[in-house]
Amino acid sequence: MSPPALTVDAERFSFDVMMQIGGHGRRVEAGALACFRADRPAIRRLLLHFLHTFVVQVANAALSNAVHKIDVRLAKWLLMCHDRLDSEVIEITNEYMATMLGVRRSGVTDDLHILEGEHLIYSTPGLVIIRNRASLEAFAADAYDLPGITGRGWPVIAPRLWH
Repeated sequence: MSPPALTVDAERFSFDVMMQIGGHGRRVEAGALACFRADRPAIRRLLLHFLHTFVVQVANAALSNAVHKIDVRLAKWLLMCHDRLDSEVIEITNEYMATMLGVRRSGVTDDLHILEGEHLIYSTPGLVIIRNRASLEAFAADAYDLPGITGRGWPVIAPRLWH
């Protein structure tokens, strides 16, 4: 969900919103979301849980950028993309990954080769395939492992919340 500021009735958001990887999304007007959230305490709790998770992920990214090498940060970023997809395939360019990690494209290319050499992923230009998620998680270790925050199962949205 973006922008996260809408979960707390912020009037403005200072950043552009974009999808990083092709797929489907839904768009809801801010006012409609505010009304929906006000009428449903369960939705409000879910959105506040999302906001908490988002803040923890941002703080973890800042720490990871300071202490982890690029290969670990790349593994974490690929896992976070994978968390949000229904496929092992991530259609993304080395250039875009470099932009997201704040590094040179050649660094991403080198580190993709490291992850491939460990049989964690397969990559070709514009495409990364997750081959061994469990081992990729182990490789990313504390850069990715945030219990209750990371993983493919979060968030679990119970259908009853929407009725």
